[in-house]
Amino acid sequence: MQTVRGKKYQKGDKLSFDANTKNIDLYAQYDNDQYKVSFSANGGSFADNSVYKTNPDVFDIVKDANGGEVAVLKKKAEYGQKLRELLNGFDYNKLKPDTNAKKPGYLIADNTNWNAERSGKGKDLRFDDHSVWIFPVSGDNPEITDDTTYYLKWKKDPSVQEIKADEELPADIWGNSADRSAKPEVVHEGDKLNLTGAVDISSIRGKMKAIEGMFPDAAAHPESLKLTDPQSTFTATLTVPEGIKLPSTILEIEAKGLEMHLNWVILRKR
Repeated sequence: MQTVRGKKYQKGDKLSFDANTKNIDLYAQYDNDQYKVSFSANGGSFADNSVYKTNPDVFDIVKDANGGEVAVLKKKAEYGQKLRELLNGFDYNKLKPDTNAKKPGYLIADNTNWNAERSGKGKDLRFDDHSVWIFPVSGDNPEITDDTTYYLKWKKDPSVQEIKADEELPADIWGNSADRSAKPEVVHEGDKLNLTGAVDISSIRGKMKAIEGMFPDAAAHPESLKLTDPQSTFTATLTVPEGIKLPSTILEIEAKGLEMHLNWVILRKR
């Protein structure tokens, strides 16, 4: 048996051998997976003098999907490596939450611990050595087995006014044509029923305008009003015609803007 060593073959390469060669062993080549380790300001921004911004040889600063800053370790981890092995000599005792980080409408909720979940409800981790009463405690040095992010924890700033509102939005729903939404549409048992709904959001615009009116001193400069952490929950309630029984599970639902398309199969009439 002859074993070919040292030469790499790519897909499509030709392998040549003489008539006396009975077998050739080829071995798959593997690269170790590498994982990113990140420290997220969780929607906020690190202070310019934080260790995450003043050590560009250790961290890259990037933006997450929400525009918050994330400090990503330049050195990636192989499976099972410990966090401290990735710091390139940087003092792990400095891996503390940036207490000068900023997020409009929020205050830092934990000065000592990072959290494993964006929500702040995951495992707390403290990377610096510290003491509890008189007993020394070594900081966490987790094993990295996947892309990993540690998050700052925030709480709402009580000095920032919170505005909540509920609103019923006019809507319409139709089958084949919006122009015929008020007219009956005949369907038969086993037919596929396609419904499209649309929502009128003009009243929401009025609510937003009313917020400006709550701050008359800023009326001349509405650009000075800043909204932080805007959130909304949209609930649609569908009432189907009497005599139609729908499946317990919607077969398909697709939302585009504030138009919603729903597909069912009519099971039976009552």
